Amino acid sequence: MSKTIRQLWHDEFYRDDMCILCCNTGEVQASRRMPGGYTFGVRVPCICPNGRALKTGLAMQANAPAKEPSR
Repeated sequence: MSKTIRQLWHDEFYRDDMCILCCNTGEVQASRRMPGGYTFGVRVPCICPNGRALKTGLAMQANAPAKEPSR
């Protein structure tokens, strides 16, 4: 039987009332600095409840109708 994302997160990545993936920030940042000084990587929402709320908020913001400029 497969686990849901919430069950997986709770069983594997939740310790001492904290998400060990993002430290309760809701964002996982995976980046590296190359020897030449170039930084590459991503910042993505975590699978924890904070990250899912952040992801939902970003999706809602992207789907919101554009505001007309006030005159």
